Amino acid sequence: RGFTRKVKLLAMWLDWDEKKYLQVEDFYVLDLWRPPAWLTATPNQKAADEFKQLLLNRYGHYLKAWRSALDKDNSNSCNWHEFQEAAKHIKLSGDVAGAWLALDEDLSGFISLNEIDA
Repeated sequence: RGFTRKVKLLAMWLDWDEKKYLQVEDFYVLDLWRPPAWLTATPNQKAADEFKQLLLNRYGHYLKAWRSALDKDNSNSCNWHEFQEAAKHIKLSGDVAGAWLALDEDLSGFISLNEIDA
């Protein structure tokens, strides 16, 4: 896992005021930043299987679950926030972030119906 993009890009993001150099103050933002849970979680296939089973219990079919709970904006993808809401709606009490990572294997930041119905 880790940072897979060019380090130069990371430096550019931290140099938001375009000084062309970084100093300690530029890193203070990281002390305040609260990353989403999935960034620090570990993939949990058991939690993903539980999530999928709860979807089937509630909706009877993955396509119905997809349209009703996961892809409410019809974007053909489900982001982390949509996933969290769906997990809350079906009362997934376990490792939501781990389930997300198990389903988003390519770390694209989105899951598709194909990843749910695999």
